[in-house]
Amino acid sequence: YDGFIFDLFGVLHNGAVALPGAVDLIEKLKRMDKKLVILSNSSKRSAWALKELSKFGLDATAFLGAITSGEEAWKALESDWPGKSCIWLAKADGSGVTDYLEGTGVKLASDVKEADFVLNSGTNTIRTSSRTEHVDCESTGDLEPYRDLFQHAIARGLPMLCANPDFRSPAKPGAKETFQPGHVARLYEELGGVVTYYGKPCAAHFEAARRLLGADAVAHVGDSFFHDVCGAAAAEIPVVFVAG
Repeated sequence: YDGFIFDLFGVLHNGAVALPGAVDLIEKLKRMDKKLVILSNSSKRSAWALKELSKFGLDATAFLGAITSGEEAWKALESDWPGKSCIWLAKADGSGVTDYLEGTGVKLASDVKEADFVLNSGTNTIRTSSRTEHVDCESTGDLEPYRDLFQHAIARGLPMLCANPDFRSPAKPGAKETFQPGHVARLYEELGGVVTYYGKPCAAHFEAARRLLGADAVAHVGDSFFHDVCGAAAAEIPVVFVAG
């Protein structure tokens, strides 16, 4: 293969340290002049995915770039939703989160009655222009705090944009698995709402990575059968499946 599309969590690192052999593998592929790209369902923008590689001992210069679901969602906000307002389901404040809407032209709505859509990029908070409600969905998977909001949003015909299709994230060392935006988006659909997903397994996400690579013989390396294997297969990209 001329190029490889790498997932991050569960393939190159476990959220705390690089996985065994990952650093050496990336260094070897770089010496072989292989083209490498990151493809992640992180709801943060691509620059953050690359910036965080160094804390795992991974060489960011080995990669041509990164494509995250958060970046693809941000581009959609900028192009399709400027001047509109949303209810934002987000992570807790922090790097790559607090300033996410900057540059999109999208603002927070005062409540669901004034919103144009629901943005789903995290499972820690529900944000409007007037308040931030903290929820415990990330650790517990509890969807009840969203139900009333979703019913009102769906009654108004509001679409949801999901910036991370993952249902759950594998546990970091010493911690439990966490529930991700795809878990919340599934409830929205079950209640009758319409969701647009950005990220794997959408074929467009893989096609964007292949364009960035600019290589013909490409393989994807991932650890999720649904998001990585099925998504790559839909895009007709061979898969290296990391089973554990």
